[in-house]
Amino acid sequence: MLQEISGFLRDSEIKRVFFNFISLFFLKGANYLLPFLTYPYLMRVLSVERFGLIVFSQALIMIFAVVVDFGFGLSAVKEVSLHRDNREKLEEIFNSVLVIKLLLVLLSFLILLLLVFFVPRFSINRIFYLLCFLYVPGIAIFPIYFFQGVERMKYITIIDLAGKSLYTLLVFLFVKGDTQYILVAFFYGVSALLSGICGMFVVFIVFKIKFFFPDFRSIFYYFKKTFHFFLSRVSVSLYTHANTFVVGIVMGNAMAGLYSAAEKLIFAATSLYQPFVNAIYPYMAKRRNKKFFGFIFKLIVSANTILFSLVFLFAPQIINLVYGKNLVLSFRVLKIMSLTGILMVPAVLLGYPYLAAFGDDRLANNSVIIASVIHIVLLFVFVPFFNVYGVAWLTVLSQVIVLGTRIYGVIRLNRSV
Repeated sequence: MLQEISGFLRDSEIKRVFFNFISLFFLKGANYLLPFLTYPYLMRVLSVERFGLIVFSQALIMIFAVVVDFGFGLSAVKEVSLHRDNREKLEEIFNSVLVIKLLLVLLSFLILLLLVFFVPRFSINRIFYLLCFLYVPGIAIFPIYFFQGVERMKYITIIDLAGKSLYTLLVFLFVKGDTQYILVAFFYGVSALLSGICGMFVVFIVFKIKFFFPDFRSIFYYFKKTFHFFLSRVSVSLYTHANTFVVGIVMGNAMAGLYSAAEKLIFAATSLYQPFVNAIYPYMAKRRNKKFFGFIFKLIVSANTILFSLVFLFAPQIINLVYGKNLVLSFRVLKIMSLTGILMVPAVLLGYPYLAAFGDDRLANNSVIIASVIHIVLLFVFVPFFNVYGVAWLTVLSQVIVLGTRIYGVIRLNRSV
């Protein structure tokens, strides 16, 4: 294996992929480690109901964030990567994406206003939701896709790490009990907004990208080109973030907290592998190096299987260590969702970067759309009879569908080559 790694690192482009992976690994580590410093803390200083409100509101905000991203985290990365040496084209891509995202922020905000002013479930915590929403424009203007496309991930790492650190520090300093719970929403939103502003500053100053309002044809072109990716991203969001949201609506904030506690541990663990995906996708889009991908795939899937087998075996101890005895019942959800973790990572790798890099991004997208439709139908049909364990098993089923569909796509692709 060491010989294989040494051989790959002689390729300057693959070497850059590994450097980008290191940057993104620290970014993802910060993204999940820092919140995990805050979640156990909040669980201990807030009531279960207030903690549940926080995770429920963040699930709602993340759905808005996925809508605003609109799939540009996939499509625009490829566009920027292909045109990184053409400044005029880069400016067209950047400004078209920015305008579309800001319009989607406005649409999302109008939807939130309808919820907080006309739906009692939301209106009782109106200010809390509005403050949380500051996260959405922050994510919208943070050009992660641009930095990925030009393969300069260090900017993402530095800026996002600073934002997450600020949020964590403020929570520990100022949130001491239920009376300060609203500060969590404010810190959550403002830290993301500041990160977004810093990201824009880097694009304008360091990369010298000029802002202009693109013509309608450019906006419509990138909107139409990305729409299928949008359906895919929304579909993923529906069977991830929507679970906590639906559990909160049907079973209350306390049960949302119980479910989300286990779910966030799983997503934190799977996120450790996302840097590989983000780092090699631009490279695979250009080079289509099957040998390199095969090596990475075997390495990551093997490590992932071992990791989630350990999570399954030691679920009670993990929950007790991270959250304390208040959420001890979450260990059963964690055991079930460890199966999701085993399935999710190979499914992600086979979709992006493999199928997408070889021109079958439609099947990669359709796999999650199909799984999402089945997931949402079953969720709304059976949720009155479900408990949180049923929702967890439904997530496992969704991952089986995604992985199975993408394996079929890979087999079909290899036969046609």
